[in-house]
Formats: sequence, structure tokens, C-alpha cells
Amino acid sequence: MAELPLSRRSILRSAALVAALPAFLAACGSDDATAPPSGQAPLDTLRVALPSSIGSLDAGKEAGIMNYVVALLVQEALVGVGQDGSLQPSLAESWTRKDATTYVYRIRSGVTFSDGTPLTAADVVASLNLHAKEGSTTAFAYAYADVDSVEATGASEVTIKLKAPDASFAWTPS
Repeated sequence: MAELPLSRRSILRSAALVAALPAFLAACGSDDATAPPSGQAPLDTLRVALPSSIGSLDAGKEAGIMNYVVALLVQEALVGVGQDGSLQPSLAESWTRKDATTYVYRIRSGVTFSDGTPLTAADVVASLNLHAKEGSTTAFAYAYADVDSVEATGASEVTIKLKAPDASFAWTPS
């Protein structure tokens, strides 16, 4: 295995530590998630030290690896990619390709934002349109350049229509 330069190795180690933090914290907790440790007040803030600063929690405004590491901990895509490269459910519990240019996603029920507000199809449409709208300058605009429209076509359904067939688009919402 080739040696990585120290700075890159340090960044990768730091990213792995940040990614492992939730599992570590869960292992340190009690069976009763609402009970504070013995003799301590309940925590309402978690502070994490990162090896570099982050510019934004918006992955669409990418500004370095640490932004992605933190975004992966707090954001979720419509679909995920399994270890074998296949698409897996994520925010979308299922999806179909109606024809060569139409993808329909069924949004998983019970998903909420951090403040408890339920996720709606309109929220998904607004998020995708940030990248798909004409003239978008987000970090993901290139991937959505061939999107013709994104619409809520049901209470838990989002339909994406492409300008032309694109076999690789199925992986774009991951």
C-alpha cells in the first residue's frame, strides 16, 4: 500500500474519527437515552472539534472535505448506493422509471427535520430545484443540468422529468 502524504493521511484519519463519533457516543450511553449520566445535568449541546473549519452545512456550497464529512452526518439523499453499487432506499422508499425521461420517487413516511417538522414532497422539490433551476451555481448543478422539471405529484411523491434520456441519472439523487 502506498504511503499518503502526512497532511492527507491526517485529514482522512480525522474524517474517519468524525464519522465514527455517533457510534462512539451511542456506545458510551446508557440504556435510557433520556437519562443524563450519574450526577450530571442533561446535555443540550454537542461540540465536536474538527481538524479544519467548515464554511457551510450546505453540501451544495462545497468548500472542502470537512464540509462533506459533516453534511454526510446530518443530511440524507433520495437514494443511497449499496456496497455492491446498487441503488438503495434512503429518503425515497421506492422509485420507478416510468419512461426514458421520467423518474418517480415515493418519499418515506415519518421523516422529520431536526426541529421535528415532517418532510414533504414540496421540501424535496425545493431542494432539488436549487440544483436543477436554470442558472444554478450550486456544486451539484452540473448533475441536474438535463432536468426539465421537478414536481410534487402526490403527497409523498416527487416526479423528475429529464430533457433527454440519461441512463446514469438514476444515481444522481444519491
